[in-house]
Amino acid sequence: MLDEHGNTKTSAARARSSAVQVASFTVITSGKDVNIGAETGSGKTLAYLLPLIDDILQTKKAAMDKETGKVGHFCDRGDNERNA
Repeated sequence: MLDEHGNTKTSAARARSSAVQVASFTVITSGKDVNIGAETGSGKTLAYLLPLIDDILQTKKAAMDKETGKVGHFCDRGDNERNA
């Protein structure tokens, strides 16, 4: 997941967002139409994709939480064997 600045929240995947990505993240996630103009290599493509990826990951996590009835719970091998 991403924080309000468009940076990853996980320490393992700590990455810096470009200025274009930071500036556009909130606008894109609000559902507004966005047209980004910046120089080549500035991160425009990823700026469009980050909100989409974040939404997919949040939706997947919510579905898993709903399925297991536990917040933040991921089934391990032992859980699957007991439930089989």
